[in-house]
Amino acid sequence: MASIVGSPVLSSVDWLSFYHGLRWASTCKKRLLCQSLARILGATMITPGHIRRLLPPIIITLSTFFSISYSSGPIFEAPDEMQHYYYLRYLATVGEIPDVLFVPDRTLGSEMFEPPLYYAIAALIRRPLSDADFDEISHRQNKFHPNLIRLYASTPRPPVGNDNKNFWIHTRAEDFPYTASATALVTHLVRLLSVALGVGTLIFCFLIFRLLWPDNENRQIIALAIAAFWPLRLFMAGVINNDNLSALMSPSAFICCSGW
Repeated sequence: MASIVGSPVLSSVDWLSFYHGLRWASTCKKRLLCQSLARILGATMITPGHIRRLLPPIIITLSTFFSISYSSGPIFEAPDEMQHYYYLRYLATVGEIPDVLFVPDRTLGSEMFEPPLYYAIAALIRRPLSDADFDEISHRQNKFHPNLIRLYASTPRPPVGNDNKNFWIHTRAEDFPYTASATALVTHLVRLLSVALGVGTLIFCFLIFRLLWPDNENRQIIALAIAAFWPLRLFMAGVINNDNLSALMSPSAFICCSGW
């Protein structure tokens, strides 16, 4: 065969061999490239099974994000949050379960008949901190709120209208990062405890759904989404309230009794 380099003329056989050699090399490169792409795509391809496995943690994460967003709202505006805080504050400062017949403040102590476990856990957060401005905040009621101008609980509530929706008067001292109000800092930290309890509740609920429908992942995911994004649950999981511990204990007790 004639040499390409240094030879001005190539025979037809030489040209044909050279052409087929180039085609063969190009084909090999394409084949190797396709095989490499197939391996990469096969390793990263998202299948319906992958999506179903990813959805539960995504749902719980989004639900937690919404609850944290609610927890950043003004302090003591959630139902009876001031009273719940007063209970945990009493446990943190006095160190004993209160006598419900002789509470220091009948109005603020209206939740002291509740089981003490949630408040005892929350008191551990409050104990090393200070809330010296609590007494001042607890007297800043909005005197014009409809619930406060009724003479009796049975009296129909007047329409709230566009103003006076807050139970309490708030100041800029309560703004993030809460360095100007120790009570605001403690309140938001205890709210994060409620958020954590809400996460645990969703995890145990999902375990229950797996017990109910072991062969139907779609039902498991739909049930979890309903529980996770129920509006009132989202809100209550971001405020101080012993219902969050009760909500966790119910599904966890069910799982324990089922022999999971």
